[in-house]
Amino acid sequence: MQITRAAVADLQDEPRGQLRIATSAAFGRHVLAPLIPGFMAQYPRIRCELLTTDGSVDHVQEGVDISIHIEQQLQSGLVARRIATAQTRFCAAPAYLQRAGQPSEPEQLRDHDCLLFRVATDGRFLRWGFVREGMHFDAQVRVSMSSNDIDALAQCAASGGGITRLASFVADPYLARGDLVELFSSATPTDSRATGAPLDFYLCVRGRYELTPKVRLFIDYLQHALPADLKPSAEAR
Repeated sequence: MQITRAAVADLQDEPRGQLRIATSAAFGRHVLAPLIPGFMAQYPRIRCELLTTDGSVDHVQEGVDISIHIEQQLQSGLVARRIATAQTRFCAAPAYLQRAGQPSEPEQLRDHDCLLFRVATDGRFLRWGFVREGMHFDAQVRVSMSSNDIDALAQCAASGGGITRLASFVADPYLARGDLVELFSSATPTDSRATGAPLDFYLCVRGRYELTPKVRLFIDYLQHALPADLKPSAEAR
């Protein structure tokens, strides 16, 4: 009887219910979606719902427990912490580079067709950041096309539409297939060579009082389950 009561108590203490996660579309599609089944296997009494959007998210009205976005999409009134850092790849199709030439420095981007991501929350273009000799700067570019869908920009670039900037988790499959070529590669960086600034992702909750057991479990799981190349540098070391 004592064993039965203990088992019932364990079931009652086990986190349960719905966990609603909102995230930018590309991060949800390429990073979170493959990881969530592992979380559900560990905690079968928690039901996950994944909302992918690059627009504004109202945690209260939409019943969102956690949201994950880049810095430019963050909203006031939320508690945010950096959860992931992705390297950025500046890419173009071989056909485009054969036609237009390959830039060797970011300053040459103003002479190329550039495909930019437009932030849905405020309509701004997401600036193309670089780091050279420890200094951050934004490249001046010629915008030939924009979209609020990063996967659409990747497809357009792969079809020869121009140069775009992609997070590593979007770009790497295209690079592996040879559909895209990486520019300004950081594979052999030098002090004077410009490389793409990384892209930080932040996990947000309404307040520290919203860190319910199921939210804490998901945060802990995500910190361990993220691929090593997406973990913030302080955690990856």
